Amino acid sequence: MQCKLCGQDRKLIRAHIIPEAFFKRTRSEADGDAPSMLVSSTPGSPAKRTRIGIYDQEILCDQCERKFQDCDSYATNLFLDRIRTESYPLYSAGEEVAFVVKNFDYRLLKFFAISIIWRAAVSKQHYYDLVKLGPYEELARAAILDGNVGDSDYFGTFFSKWTAPPEMRDLTNVFMSPFREKMEGVNLIRFYLGPVVAYIKTDQRSFPDYFQIAQIRPDSQLVMINRQIEQSKDLIAMRAIAANLKEWRMPRP
Repeated sequence: MQCKLCGQDRKLIRAHIIPEAFFKRTRSEADGDAPSMLVSSTPGSPAKRTRIGIYDQEILCDQCERKFQDCDSYATNLFLDRIRTESYPLYSAGEEVAFVVKNFDYRLLKFFAISIIWRAAVSKQHYYDLVKLGPYEELARAAILDGNVGDSDYFGTFFSKWTAPPEMRDLTNVFMSPFREKMEGVNLIRFYLGPVVAYIKTDQRSFPDYFQIAQIRPDSQLVMINRQIEQSKDLIAMRAIAANLKEWRMPRP
């Protein structure tokens, strides 16, 4: 079959869009052995549990899959380890508004952002149905092949980090399916990665000023916006789980 990245006719492999490690290492605090929960952004679609996430056997050959190893490993370490031990809060009027990691690798993190939206866009898995890039699909593919992630405004990206009261903390480990949206008229893809959410711009227009402070840039700190899950509209999509966490925690058959 033809690899969707290199275009060569090669044997394709089981390729993950979100790295498998995110699912393996993201667990319910109430039950450390509980699989991660996938929640569809499409109304009416049932939630389901998974231990290894979603993979696609029709997008990548082994050689192309290796292009993502460094950025996937970096993002896994950054968002599952370093933000727990190295991030510190920023306050405004006495409230936590963001979390900061002093040092990060701009190229690897930007490459990761571009790679996940491209992999999601070319996947036929239902979980990624709402990711459509249009002309930006080929731009993302070219960036991956060239290894050129561009300046901060090219596929501009920022992240938020979930916070929650103890009784809702399990919900910060729920994976909602990604989708397209507009933010002040700017097109972007919202991508859920367990404890963090990525916002990746697919537009020539810039983010509004108040989001640009968190937009990742070379030689800068990583600023992640604080999102309180109990005040988030995302909680509506998680309502079935929020209303019955006991069912989520049930032992697997």
